[in-house]
Amino acid sequence: MKKKIKTILILSILVQLIYIINKYEFHPNNFFNAFKNEYRGNLDLPNETIEIKNIIKKEKLTFFNLSNKFKKNIYLYQRTVEYSYPSKFNEKNDIFFELIGENNNNCKIIKRYVFTQISKCTLK
Repeated sequence: MKKKIKTILILSILVQLIYIINKYEFHPNNFFNAFKNEYRGNLDLPNETIEIKNIIKKEKLTFFNLSNKFKKNIYLYQRTVEYSYPSKFNEKNDIFFELIGENNNNCKIIKRYVFTQISKCTLK
């Protein structure tokens, strides 16, 4: 009796997995590579987010801050903060990522890139 129940349970799980794979376009490749460093899958990330991640990695920043214009664009803000992990967003950090052409009071532009610029700002 126990063997029958185990067999039915295993078959039921397999049928559910096949259903999930077909219905939700699940790709096993995403599952197996999800734990690899720098794996993005087929995410459609904004150019600013990708550029910030590359700068953070190159400059070895552990904390960063984003300008108010970044914070107002919820999609850009959320993607940038999440994709930049393990570097952390910190509102008390004086190094800001800004969109190109953005000018904030009390800020000095350190370097310009294609989509973003880094500024050092005096916090109040």
